[in-house]
Amino acid sequence: MTAGGLLGAGLLTASCSGGQPRSTPTTVKSSAVSGPELRGDLQMVALAASLENLAVGLYGQAQHALASGRIGPSPAVAALAQSVQDQHGDHANSWNALLTMAGKPKVTGPDPILKPDFDKAFAQVANMGSLLGLMLMLERTLAATQLQALGTVQDPGTIRAAGVIYPVEMQHAAMLRFLLGQYPVPDAFAQLDLARPATDYQA
Repeated sequence: MTAGGLLGAGLLTASCSGGQPRSTPTTVKSSAVSGPELRGDLQMVALAASLENLAVGLYGQAQHALASGRIGPSPAVAALAQSVQDQHGDHANSWNALLTMAGKPKVTGPDPILKPDFDKAFAQVANMGSLLGLMLMLERTLAATQLQALGTVQDPGTIRAAGVIYPVEMQHAAMLRFLLGQYPVPDAFAQLDLARPATDYQA
């Protein structure tokens, strides 16, 4: 199943039901992201930066939807979206610092594989439940990708970055589940089903 199919199956049901998103399939078909020639740990760093940029954009879209009255109003969710957007911006800066220290350019754009699918899903958001579900899907993807990185990368700086960012993504996910009326920590063990491989970012 493609990323777009996963989003459709797992998130857009919430816009129809007005409630919680259903379970999603466990795999996403990957395609390589076009980028500078990077190998090993730097591929994961670049991929992580592009995912964080995607999150910054999504939370910005969410704030606009809340402020415009398309969804909400909900001051609490708007405040959450602003805080989480700021944190994702900090995460992107951390990943990009690793790239520049290695003599590579920053990744300033969002993940081009997932962005079209998230944009399509966002256009179909019809209520607070589907908006929160979309945010949750992205947080789960970020967390799973960084958890996977902890078991594959070798560079101490990359390990540290993934180690200090991963728990924050999980906290974001827990807050979103709570707002959706779900148990905030549903799994006994962290899941890797939405993890993106480093090879998704290739020259």
